[in-house]
Formats: sequence, C-alpha cells, structure tokens
Amino acid sequence: MAPVAVSRGDRGAYYCCDDFLVADAMPGFRAYILDIKGHHIGVHEIIADDQSQAITAAIKLVDGHALELWQGGEKIGTLSPSSSGSGPTFKRPARR
Repeated sequence: MAPVAVSRGDRGAYYCCDDFLVADAMPGFRAYILDIKGHHIGVHEIIADDQSQAITAAIKLVDGHALELWQGGEKIGTLSPSSSGSGPTFKRPARR
C-alpha cells in the first residue's frame, strides 16, 4: 500500500488512495503541524504500513512549518523545513 495523507472535514476522515476516496479510515500515524514556538496548530492523519512509509508521506507535507510525526502515543520524530531548499530534515527523538 502506498502511504497517503488524510484530511479531516466536518463529515469525518477521508483519504486518497490511487484515484478514490475512502471515508473513516483508521490512521496509524499523525503529523502535527508546529508553529514557530513548537505549538501544535494542525494535524494530518497518515495511512501507511510502517514508519518508513509514514516518514515518506510526512516529508511531502512539510511546507514551511515543522511537523511532529506520531504513531499512537509514540513520537517518531520531527521534520523541519530546510533553509537551503534541499528538502526537509528528519530527526528522531533522543532515547531515554
């Protein structure tokens, strides 16, 4: 399955898979949009088979704001836009 981004609207969740929409999919990943202070200002739900696919999908969502990628209650990492135009950078959280 190819990773896809989900939009939440007033009628539930919809995601694009090839050329059709499926309603109320259960997402495995969420990409939280961060403001300049690191506060969550929006969210994209991502349907993907694994973390690698979720990261690939989240990279496409970086548009000037950083994103935190989560799987359930686990933070997978942070994607930051590049100032050099080379594409977003991905950083995993430090392990405790």
